[in-house]
Amino acid sequence: MTPLLSARGMRRGKKTGRRQVLDESSQTIARINPNSAETLALSGKIRVDRMDQQPEPVTYVCGDCGQENTLKSGDVIQCRECGYRILYKKRTRRVVQYEAR
Repeated sequence: MTPLLSARGMRRGKKTGRRQVLDESSQTIARINPNSAETLALSGKIRVDRMDQQPEPVTYVCGDCGQENTLKSGDVIQCRECGYRILYKKRTRRVVQYEAR
């Protein structure tokens, strides 16, 4: 029995858990691991999983003492200076422009 192909041309191996990509030009099958950091798509581009990228810390300002706090995801939302738990996110350095009508 032939496994069904998805819209991307990938099929899932039964025992290995790996995906097989059919190369249309040379009719060869390349094996890739879906859990690796880089996976190959049919278009030939490399996609990097977002789980491997380190999240950037974000700067917040304490609502009580005004101290700047840099927090990463998973950190306790609390001022390191006074212990106040209301923090305001600082404006990013990236230029943001909106078109108003």
